[in-house]
Amino acid sequence: MKNWTRGLGTVFPLPKGLENNPPKTFRLVLFNPPNSRILSPTFPARAVPRFILHPSSLILCLGGLSLLGAPAATPLPAVSDRILSEAEGKVAGGHPEEAAQLLFPLVQQELPAAQAAYGSLLLEGSGVPRDEAGARRLFLLAAEKGEVSGHFNYALVCDQGRGGERDPGKAFFHYRKAAEKGYPPAMHSLALCYAEGVGVARNDGETAAWLQKAADAGYAPAQHDLGVIWEEGRGRPANREEALRWHRRAAAQDFPASLYQLGRLTETRDTEGLVDAARWYRRAASLGHTEAAFRLGQLHYEGRGVPQDFSLAAEAWQLAADQGHPDALAWLGLLHQTGRGAELSGILAERLFRLSADAASATGRFHLAMLLLDQGKPAEARRLLETAAGQGHANAAHNLAVLLEQGGEGVSVDEKAAVSWYFASAKAGYAPAQLQIGNRLAKGRGLTKNLAEARRWWLAAARQGLRDAQFNLGEALGRMSGEGADPAGALMWLYLAHKQGDEDASQSWEKLRVKCDEATRQEAEKRVRDWLETRPKQL
Repeated sequence: MKNWTRGLGTVFPLPKGLENNPPKTFRLVLFNPPNSRILSPTFPARAVPRFILHPSSLILCLGGLSLLGAPAATPLPAVSDRILSEAEGKVAGGHPEEAAQLLFPLVQQELPAAQAAYGSLLLEGSGVPRDEAGARRLFLLAAEKGEVSGHFNYALVCDQGRGGERDPGKAFFHYRKAAEKGYPPAMHSLALCYAEGVGVARNDGETAAWLQKAADAGYAPAQHDLGVIWEEGRGRPANREEALRWHRRAAAQDFPASLYQLGRLTETRDTEGLVDAARWYRRAASLGHTEAAFRLGQLHYEGRGVPQDFSLAAEAWQLAADQGHPDALAWLGLLHQTGRGAELSGILAERLFRLSADAASATGRFHLAMLLLDQGKPAEARRLLETAAGQGHANAAHNLAVLLEQGGEGVSVDEKAAVSWYFASAKAGYAPAQLQIGNRLAKGRGLTKNLAEARRWWLAAARQGLRDAQFNLGEALGRMSGEGADPAGALMWLYLAHKQGDEDASQSWEKLRVKCDEATRQEAEKRVRDWLETRPKQL
């Protein structure tokens, strides 16, 4: 489900209120879902069948009792808790084999928390040979004794199909058992079961209820997902302020996905919002959020909310590219192609474009196609442009239209297809394509002549600051008379084109200005001021 934090990976601290009596769980990194930096709940301690022995276990002793003899007496709770805590410290310190040695005697004594913990090591082959099936059996043994980490871990392996067949029904059952015992990660996973119909019918009410419980307990992934629910209005009216509130609570725990969401929600036109967005993206990127690193690079490249700095853009994109972000590879290639903020290297640029294109990035395919056009390979470029345009890349659609309009080696002129791709690009909001559609409608070239429609497309492009569209629109409005005439609008657009250096616009503006009365000139000046207030980079 989009934007929901499902999967395993980095672990977050137990919520406040559970520190004094936490479930016995090992905070192990299990695996990262492909193409995902949203990492989910702590994977609680799991267990292994007590009949599985490892050579290192055979020489261990605990309290003078040999493992080679009969099972040792069950240790006192304080002793077992100390050993479990010490084992957890060994795992955190990068010594899982020592943790396994500490845990095995407790596993042999059928202590459920130790079974679950040892199972976690087996599941990942951490300090012991990997045995997913054995881990799954140990989790079940611990769950049957009521151990919350046994329930949760068994639910996870059933959910993921590890150590046996995937079993959504059992996953749901054991998530619920752990959730009912007050374990927030299980509450969150149970909410996702209801949201996605895993082992149970979809139920928005149950989803919201269990998410709320986990979020109220301080569990960051649940707080993130509750923010998403409020943002998108799933099962309730959308509420941006509530979304921000829950994302901020998760962000206070440095939950990368919510840091990113805060950046996205605050990335607005105004400078203050952009400054905040850059701050959130920077923090999320420092914690490994790939998309945040990519967006931070975009802000530095465009100079929005932060100083324009191609070197910092390159650093951010490199961080995202190192994590496999396809579009970051393409933009990093562009910097190397132009030598802005990165080493000037056509070879490196092409290599990055190809890596990005191979990763199915429309941006990578577009830039590689343009490079191939420069190299005199229009047929190969056409194939890439068609693929990128089919992915919705507006610039690729426009350039494909230009190629089909002009033709080239291995590419026949196809006016009808060119018009179709111009339209696709224009409808996607690409200003140069909107200009071309306006020009064709004005001249009746490949389209039925329609001046009103031409003005509409020129207006769409002019509002994006495209100088030629502003000139064409100003000229067209200046020639109108009678009902619908707008001399102030004509003056405004011609002036804006003139200020961008269009000499023809300068001449037309001066001539029209002389013809207009003072009230029209003042109205035009007011429209220009209003325009510049919302688009300060126009001039």
